[in-house]
Amino acid sequence: MLTASENTQIELLNVITYEDWYADLKRQGGRGFCILSYRFDAVGTRICTGEREIPIEAGEIAFFPADFGYRRKTEHDRLIALHFFAPGLSDEEFHIFSARVSAPLATLFTRARKIWSARGDGYRWRAQALLCEILSYLHFETVERPLSPQVARALEEMRDRYADPDFSVASLSDTTMVSGTYLRRLFRREQGMTPKQMLDGIRFSHAQALLNTGLLTVSEVAEACGFRDPKNFATAFRNKFGYAPTEQTYGKRAEPAHKKFTPEDPR
Repeated sequence: MLTASENTQIELLNVITYEDWYADLKRQGGRGFCILSYRFDAVGTRICTGEREIPIEAGEIAFFPADFGYRRKTEHDRLIALHFFAPGLSDEEFHIFSARVSAPLATLFTRARKIWSARGDGYRWRAQALLCEILSYLHFETVERPLSPQVARALEEMRDRYADPDFSVASLSDTTMVSGTYLRRLFRREQGMTPKQMLDGIRFSHAQALLNTGLLTVSEVAEACGFRDPKNFATAFRNKFGYAPTEQTYGKRAEPAHKKFTPEDPR
């Protein structure tokens, strides 16, 4: 759901407020752009597609993929809709996000509408930034968040402390209140890798980002990413990516931290 590929490029086209527009609206396919709509009020609102009739309640967000044909019926409807291009977005299905997920985003939709209506300097960029924030939030809540409490807590600890050279996965047993063996089992099942591979992925991803700036030396990057010895960092970096830290450029992409675990990996 709402998973972007590396080639996804978001372009916001319009931000519109609807209120009781066409109680019975039939929309054919061929629209060419996606829609995210947040409903502030909804009475008897349904989206009909094929043989399905799906109700939408107030406080929920609906995602309409490009070229999606449907029929909307409503007694009363008040919403803000974001129209946007998103080539590379993997989701091609209509979705409704529950009020539990959607409610915190109401203010972002409202801000996007005010910015778009005011047409001030840079309004497209500012409104598009809000769209990206909304998409990121929905992705996190529906794709990344469904983790066991232990894995979620371990990931939070890794992201907070990856720069600490004294931090290691051994300390995660105390943080998560489970044994290291059980935590490794959870990580392999939910993340496709071991905790050690995940921590290494986080550290090296940050290292590549810092090296890309050209503002820090290799030693400074090593220290910022939790490595005590710059030589060990350089060796580990070369083993992982096949080139030296000094060769890192934006053209060379970070290896994803979610590389799949294989039984042959001894860690």
